[in-house]
Amino acid sequence: MIAVDTWLGAVDHWADEGLFAELATEHGFPSLYRTFLGPYT
Repeated sequence: MIAVDTWLGAVDHWADEGLFAELATEHGFPSLYRTFLGPYT
């Protein structure tokens, strides 16, 4: 099994204005991947 994460967030994040803020978008793209990497970036 191969799993791929796009780091774009779930549909819920894009549909709900309150959750959308959690994506911390930069230039139109979520910064979830950098948040996941944490201090390693």
